Amino acid sequence: MARRKWFDRAIYAVCRSESPFGIRYDLAAKACEVTDRFDYREDDDNYFEQPGNLFRLLDEGARQRLFENTARGIKGARRETVERHIDNCAKADPAYGAGVRKACEEFGAL
Repeated sequence: MARRKWFDRAIYAVCRSESPFGIRYDLAAKACEVTDRFDYREDDDNYFEQPGNLFRLLDEGARQRLFENTARGIKGARRETVERHIDNCAKADPAYGAGVRKACEEFGAL
């Protein structure tokens, strides 16, 4: 909920802002005219399709780097946090979750 309030304030600020030179940001204003017609909260329950699609575009080497970077980055977090992240990765793509889990085990993050 706090993220949504921040987002609303940010959009409001961008839509009504001016540059330091007093020139109105016309493109931002036009964008706000269009985006004001849509309720971004309407489909706020699909968080996993886009990362899953991106993961499936990666080649095997890029996937391995992603797994290892994730494991190194999450090392030191509480176990339940790591497990929740792995579950979220698996919702995007089962191979993504399995790869992150394996890398976390190898790097000692689990």
